Amino acid sequence: LTRPNPAEAGETCAET
Repeated sequence: LTRPNPAEAGETCAET
């Protein structure tokens, strides 16, 4: 599924 940038979503680089 399409998710926004990890930095934008506040995630810790789940998929780069």
